[in-house]
Amino acid sequence: MDVLKLEEALGKGYKKVYFTFDCIGDTILLMSALKYLYIRNKQKILIGTLYSELVVGCDYLDVLDGFCEENLYTESYHHVIHAGITPVFISSTGFVKENNRLRPVWGNNHIMVNVCGKIGIESKIKVVPDFYLSEKEKNEGRYFEDTQIAIISSGNQPYKSIPFDVSKHIVESLNHKYHFVQIGSIEDPLIPEVLDKRSIGGLRKTASVLYNSDLFIGGIGGLMHVARAVNCRSVIAFSMAEPLKLENYPCNINIFVDNPTCNLCGTNKAFPYLVNCTHDYSCIRGIDYQKMIAAIETQLSKKGLPLEVDYQYSTKDQMVYGIEDYLKRFGQIKEQTWYQ
Repeated sequence: MDVLKLEEALGKGYKKVYFTFDCIGDTILLMSALKYLYIRNKQKILIGTLYSELVVGCDYLDVLDGFCEENLYTESYHHVIHAGITPVFISSTGFVKENNRLRPVWGNNHIMVNVCGKIGIESKIKVVPDFYLSEKEKNEGRYFEDTQIAIISSGNQPYKSIPFDVSKHIVESLNHKYHFVQIGSIEDPLIPEVLDKRSIGGLRKTASVLYNSDLFIGGIGGLMHVARAVNCRSVIAFSMAEPLKLENYPCNINIFVDNPTCNLCGTNKAFPYLVNCTHDYSCIRGIDYQKMIAAIETQLSKKGLPLEVDYQYSTKDQMVYGIEDYLKRFGQIKEQTWYQ
């Protein structure tokens, strides 16, 4: 992976730059889907991302310096377009028209498979994301000889953040048997009696911790995808605001709220990023920590066994060619100076 200035990207013959939402999970899944494009075309691919460190070690991608969703403005867009490179924005969702506006709806398959369809891949897809750790990185992040469990206490979105009390009760119940390492944001509440490795020094160091852990406990989101990419089983507090098919890995155990008072987002009647929840996020609140504990014991009993793998087929019926999905999602490009 090389980080290229625009002129360098042009010199290498790039005609497109692929990018997605500035989220860890979306970036990893786009990166992983683009591998199928590389295998098909036998040509390296240019990507724009806020998280270039995720692409380190990936030999089929280059990164366009400074280009990402956060930095997409009318000036930056036209600067890249006029230079001869077409930005292609990838969202895994579809869209429906509602009240004369477009609303996102969840895709029909796993996010990685939906993304493959958006970039024109028709193929059998191994639903396992990629993360390229070096041998040095693989030898970092193990702090205990006995069982090591990585855990988070929150998340980036309230509708899919593991409740703090759930994480706290899990540690209180099991810390006499297992060692817990807390990862995630430094802003996440600290769980008592854990080894604190929040904001350990970047996503790659967090990935090293997950690679060296026997289990990950958290909610759906970026670190769940990182855990799968580095072959770490998980127990997931799974929000019913997203369909299981969208983010399920068969090697994980997913725990759901027993009786949520609302399931509008999970059934595509609403979209969680666009609504003000009036149900106190019942889609994730009320997770039974005792069910999580039972799942933890089940997962640890599989230690050393190969992780189960799912295969799905992608179709290019929703293939995108530019930023049409970005415009459907946001309406227009932001107006602000960006590119130097």
